Amino acid sequence: MLRTDKGLIVVKIFKIKEAPAGTISELLQENLPDNATLTPDPNSNQLVLFGDIGLAQHLQIMINQLDRNAV
Repeated sequence: MLRTDKGLIVVKIFKIKEAPAGTISELLQENLPDNATLTPDPNSNQLVLFGDIGLAQHLQIMINQLDRNAV
């Protein structure tokens, strides 16, 4: 989390352990900037992000918290 290149665009896949990926995606959609997409994959229970590194880091923290609270 100490990266200085937070503006680079990446594709990041988040594995969700407990909660349905679609539920977490719905909760996070309203906070996404216009230049990013977050797509749930219900078959693998993963989220696919297209956005910058800073957003990926921020979403990782939020996803970890939302997934933990789903138990």
